[in-house]
Formats: sequence, C-alpha cells, structure tokens
Amino acid sequence: MRRSLLLFALLAGTAAGVAPAAAADNGMPPEFRSSDFEVYVGAFGGANMMQSTYQQSEGVDPPFGYLDGNLAAYGVRAGVDYNTDSWVIGAVADWSFGAGAKIARDAANSSELDMPNLATIRARAGYAAGSALFYITGGFATAEMSFEIDDEVTGLRGSDNDWAEGWTIGAGVDVDVTQNVSVGVEYLYLSLDDMKYEISDDAGTVTFEQDLETMHTIRLGVNYAFSI
Repeated sequence: MRRSLLLFALLAGTAAGVAPAAAADNGMPPEFRSSDFEVYVGAFGGANMMQSTYQQSEGVDPPFGYLDGNLAAYGVRAGVDYNTDSWVIGAVADWSFGAGAKIARDAANSSELDMPNLATIRARAGYAAGSALFYITGGFATAEMSFEIDDEVTGLRGSDNDWAEGWTIGAGVDVDVTQNVSVGVEYLYLSLDDMKYEISDDAGTVTFEQDLETMHTIRLGVNYAFSI
C-alpha cells in the first residue's frame, strides 16, 4: 500500500509539473479546458495490485492459501464534466482488461488467479489550477475473477469464474496539453465482495471462497474532450 501511494505521488507530481510547462511553451491555453460542459473519451494503461486468501468451503483439512500479486492492465473510459470557475464536477465510467498474465499464483496448492475484467462507474469532483485538475473520485466497482487449481495432493483440477461487486474511492490529476487533449494519473482503492468458485471433477463439486482483502489500481491515461 505504501509503495502504491508513493508511486502515485511521484507520477502525479511529474504530470502536474511537466505537462503545464510543455503547454506553455507551445502557447496553449493555461486553463483546464474552457467549456461549461465537456464529454471526454480516453484510454489508459496501468497495474492492478491485490492481496487475498482462499479456502475450500468443506472437507477435512481443506486447501487454504494466499493469492497475492500484480497484473498489468489496459482499458478505456468515457466521462462528462461540468466546469464552473475553478471547480469541476462530473461522472466517469471505465472498463479495464487484464493483459493476459496471471495476477497471482499459489505454488502450495497449484492454484492461479486472473482478473480479465474490471469496471467502475464513478462521480468525481476537483479543483482546476492552471492547466491541471486535481480531483477525488468514488463510486461503484465490479470485477471478474478466474480461479484455477491443479492440486497434485488431492487430485482436484478445474477452474471457474465469478463476478464481485463493491465500491471504489481514489484521486487523480489530469493536465491539459492542448485545448482538447489531457494526460493524467489516477489511483483507486477497491473494496469488493467475496468470490465463490465451484470446481467439478469425477468426485463431485467443491466450492472455494476467496476473500479479497485489498485491491489497488494505478493508471496512466490520455483523454480527448468534446465541448457540448
């Protein structure tokens, strides 16, 4: 958690310091956007970090383990902002896709976890200083997890997917580099419900429960805004 916040602070400081200077050198407007209402679309890349535990629901000495790790991700977003004086309020929705690698592995039980999808719908509010917008954000979050186990001890093999819902809160910085284009960095903390997976083999169906203890995401993105 501490390393995530330090990385976010470093990236935010870089974005807020470098981009306004570049805009000023090219004669760009110093204010963050200009219209009262603006719609924007964008794309981002980043990393998801997670700590969790899992356990078989029933059985004698059921498998138990930890699934902690990091996963590169990319995604798209769309949002709308209302600008008044130096204050900005708005809403944003995004969809993040895993980059194909497993987010976590547990060698003890030969289990793996992937997060192919992560989506949020959030409000955001912030203060524009020059060409930079500093904002806080929060709202609804949902994620799909893919659990797989290949336990040589018990002979249990299989996989299952489950969706969990919850909430997210975070902060970010967007900086205009032209009248329509902005770059930014964003940090989100996510709290999601527990997951349940049903693994079936010749002996029957086994249920696993996963407790998502902490989840963080850090993103770098670019947006294009349209005045309305």
